[in-house]
Amino acid sequence: MYFLKGERLIMVRQQLLNGQNPVRDSMKLLFDGPSTSLQAKGYYTALPRELRLISYTIQEDTIILRLNNAFDAVSGGSSQIRAAIAQLVYTATAQKGIKRVSLTVLGREGQPLVIGGEGIVIDKALTREQVGL
Repeated sequence: MYFLKGERLIMVRQQLLNGQNPVRDSMKLLFDGPSTSLQAKGYYTALPRELRLISYTIQEDTIILRLNNAFDAVSGGSSQIRAAIAQLVYTATAQKGIKRVSLTVLGREGQPLVIGGEGIVIDKALTREQVGL
């Protein structure tokens, strides 16, 4: 999964929870945030702690992540919102064969996401190149 350190997005390898569902496991670990030892080293997350993966679907090289409404709580200005999106995209595309990530919020499937006071709009699947920090 990917956490932030300073202004950079850094890959952090962690043992998956049970190895049965790497997508769900990696998202849970991402949403739980960095461990206490990683926090002591300066790692943090731009994602709200309450964020959860409701479900996901894989279509060819695209994963569609259905998130709970806590995604609406992403805040901290446009740089923090972009960092939160990058954490999701980079973590999801770490899965074999996944190149693009589509984000939806429960109850608003098929609608563009408008995030934060800056009104960042997500209306298509995103690649690492589009969200890179």
